[in-house]
Amino acid sequence: MLSRPSTNDAMQVKRKQRIRHDDHFSTRKSVEKCFDKAALNYDANADVQKKAVSLLHQQVMLSEVQGTNATRVQSAQISLDIGCGTGAIYRQLQSDIAYKSGAQNAQWLHLDISHAMLAKARNLNDATWSSPHLANRPVSHFTQGDAYHLPVQSNVIQHVYSSMALQWCNNTALVLAEISRILSTGGAAHLAIMIAPSFSHISECWQRAGYAPRVNTFLNAEDWITSLPASLELVSSNEQCITSQHKNLRELLVSIKSVGANATTTRSSIPSTTTTAATASIAATTVDKVDNASQIKCLTRGELHDVEKECSASNEGFMLDYHLLFLHLRKR
Repeated sequence: MLSRPSTNDAMQVKRKQRIRHDDHFSTRKSVEKCFDKAALNYDANADVQKKAVSLLHQQVMLSEVQGTNATRVQSAQISLDIGCGTGAIYRQLQSDIAYKSGAQNAQWLHLDISHAMLAKARNLNDATWSSPHLANRPVSHFTQGDAYHLPVQSNVIQHVYSSMALQWCNNTALVLAEISRILSTGGAAHLAIMIAPSFSHISECWQRAGYAPRVNTFLNAEDWITSLPASLELVSSNEQCITSQHKNLRELLVSIKSVGANATTTRSSIPSTTTTAATASIAATTVDKVDNASQIKCLTRGELHDVEKECSASNEGFMLDYHLLFLHLRKR
């Protein structure tokens, strides 16, 4: 016979639930704030993100050629872009004739945690379809929300896309379960996710200089793949690395902030084969005031000098490495 939990046990459970909720809320607000700030000039600075979208587009087109995309975009189908940013995935796919020709009455749900990003995406969407010769314009809906609680009914989405957004989520199992929930049977998901060892070069330079790295760590590919629910079939997966070169440390740090990638993640409650706790993100104030040593609180002039010296001495120089996991999933 099961005994009734004690008052202390019940309080412990409630406390853990509150901590998990607070961690999620704190992470969400941090990510939202960073991307709101980055929205205005995002596309001008998002070279890596554009390359990732292009690679994701290639994966989608390859699945069409191979016949592994069971439900291509057709009439009255619904597509969801999680972490849509300024709408790059949508514009890339809509430029493809195979999609435009079969997309009559199709609908797109553009979801982002940042209100400013959604506003930018809406404006670009209107501009994209302003030409009179473009027919079959899909119906677009712009909604603020996050991947933990997709504002969509179950079993109604035929296509899910996401590029360089899901890495900000701590609970991989919950995110993938939500994707499975909203996909209809046979529906497909194409995802590009930053994974370890992204930012490894700059992290190593920080460590060689004798300091704790000030960039985020990320989960590895195994963390995501082993979190897949039984309802999602792994059609294919592959990893690719995109790099960006910079003239100096300040330019490197600014490049991270300018696309919102200085958001802080918390992984202390998420088991991982590579990380068990978060590292600090690059503080926004650090980059804003990097030239004014008297105002720097997180980074001292000495630390900046030491890390810059380590970067200069390395073969890679001031390089950022973005390691991406590309997943093609299908709802059973």
